[in-house]
Amino acid sequence: MPYFMTRRRAATLAVSACFALAAAVGAQSVPPRTTSSVVRVTLQVDSDSSVRFDVDGFELKVSPSGMPGVNAEMQLVKQAGVNTGTLLAMAGRKVRAPSAVVEVLDSAGAPAMTFRLTDVSVVSQRLTLANNRASLEQQSISQQEALSSLNADYQEAARQLATTEELNRSHVGTRLELARARDRVSDLQRRVDLLKQRQAQVSRQLAGSGLEETLVLRFGQLEVESKDSGGRAVIEGVQRVRAP
Repeated sequence: MPYFMTRRRAATLAVSACFALAAAVGAQSVPPRTTSSVVRVTLQVDSDSSVRFDVDGFELKVSPSGMPGVNAEMQLVKQAGVNTGTLLAMAGRKVRAPSAVVEVLDSAGAPAMTFRLTDVSVVSQRLTLANNRASLEQQSISQQEALSSLNADYQEAARQLATTEELNRSHVGTRLELARARDRVSDLQRRVDLLKQRQAQVSRQLAGSGLEETLVLRFGQLEVESKDSGGRAVIEGVQRVRAP
């Protein structure tokens, strides 16, 4: 039975679930994730082409090895768009992709957790009318307010840095004060850039067709890497369907 939680905790529990499987303790499930973090998917369609997209929902279900049927699958929820036709064709023709990479990005845009899949098939695809437009519009307004405040802080920090640099050239200020001023500007610039990325994601969702696309992936092998814990797990042969 899947359980649910906030998106910030899902990355940690995903590793726990996979290591529990490697130890053959029992079934685990990583819950769907919301839009507080970015989850990026790169699917290698064939040897010459790939598709990349961000997802709004992510769920990994894992069962102990040795159980009949399929003992792991991944569900992704995204906005229907330019890659929808390609994914529909893969599902309809039962085409297997060589590999896929699902990255959970941290606040700096670097992968905090990476799921590497091989021998991937899209076994299910569903299009539904999205009902979260009001929430997205509220997020957009909140982000605009936050960006305005961050920009004001950044401009003030930049002025303070210019003053500190001038004092340092006059041998009045200290190197420590200069380093702190530079760190402050750098940190604010990073936060502004990150918020703009989130704004762009919400804008893409608002500009979309209003359709949500739900994909279910099955795969031959799953490898999990976590930056925070330094953990790594490999699960073999998870795409095994018992013949009728």
